Amino acid sequence: MFRKWAFALPLSAITLVAAAVVLPSVVSSAAAARADTAPACTSSTPSVSALSTALTNVQSALTPTPDPAKLAPVAGDLFNAIIAAQKAGCLPALPSSSGTSTPASAPVAPPAAANCQSDAVSLLSSALNLVSAALASPPSPTGVTSALSSLATSVTGVNTDSCLPAALPVPALPPAP
Repeated sequence: MFRKWAFALPLSAITLVAAAVVLPSVVSSAAAARADTAPACTSSTPSVSALSTALTNVQSALTPTPDPAKLAPVAGDLFNAIIAAQKAGCLPALPSSSGTSTPASAPVAPPAAANCQSDAVSLLSSALNLVSAALASPPSPTGVTSALSSLATSVTGVNTDSCLPAALPVPALPPAP
């Protein structure tokens, strides 16, 4: 009986070692193939939809008059939506010392217009200025107006340079009473 097992034991050990070496490389190459075929950024990509919704929510917080209490949280949501669009590869990320400007896990987006990286930075900056103006104590209507004007300019730049597959809604101040 030992003779039967003596033959099978080395054979099963070889099989286990081969599986331990070959299986990870097969899984790794399959994952790389999926990463190369990641879907491109489209108008229905969740991060693009969230960014559009965040801008619509900013506009809603402006009517009938700009309300800093409503504006602060939606401006924060806007900032987070911009970051999510960058992580998804829909907007260019900030430059970094590592030499890469998009996260390794992000799908590869088509080459963006030359101004899209500066447009994305302007959009981030405008969103943070809006958060800051809405959180000021006491709230400054002039600061909110200035931040909203900057945001509208930034969104217009993103739309003009076609940085996203769909145009974003440009927030506008309601007419003065």
